[in-house]
Amino acid sequence: MTSTLPFPAARPRPPFDRGRLLVHLAALSPIALAWWDARQAAAAILINPVQAVSQRSGFTALSLLVATLAVTPLGALLGRPRLVRHRRTLGLYAFAWAMAHASITLWDFSWIEGAFDWASLKDAVIDKPYALVGFTSFCLLLPLAVTSTKGWMRRLGRRWTRLHRLIYGIAPLVVLHYLWSVKADWRPPAAFGVGVALLLALRLPELRRRAADWGRRRRAAAP
Repeated sequence: MTSTLPFPAARPRPPFDRGRLLVHLAALSPIALAWWDARQAAAAILINPVQAVSQRSGFTALSLLVATLAVTPLGALLGRPRLVRHRRTLGLYAFAWAMAHASITLWDFSWIEGAFDWASLKDAVIDKPYALVGFTSFCLLLPLAVTSTKGWMRRLGRRWTRLHRLIYGIAPLVVLHYLWSVKADWRPPAAFGVGVALLLALRLPELRRRAADWGRRRRAAAP
């Protein structure tokens, strides 16, 4: 007599998530741009390739940080609350690029004549206000990245939400870091500043309620 083994039923394969793929591609594509910046800087001879890559990584980190802030209000305005599932991914990519930017910049400050110079690094961070603000922003961003998992959400409970509200203070600090670091054109950091101010304003209770109502009406009127 033969017996059949109770094999578990196969789980249905989840549908292909094009939105998640686009998020990953958008967050990783600046690697090619950073490589191109370094090549162009090296070809120009007078421009520091390390500085070019540092600037690209910092710009990408700020862009992804703003995108992370934009997910919730954009989902409300478009009537698509499921957009919030991309917030964690964008936030972690923002931290990864910020870590790359901080590492490259600190190495550039400290590597003097082929050797590490701790005194030069210390003086550069303390004497340059934009570097001090940027380093402070990175230190504040670090605990948000570490506690971004579901396990930490369960451990911290309500404190997790309060901790992650630090992003509302970190974003203006990063914009200030960008503004103080530029030497010529202040318009890009000013544009980021306006965008961050608008996204923070949309989190005020009244504006948030109106955005959600408008998004629901728009979704209901869509064919």
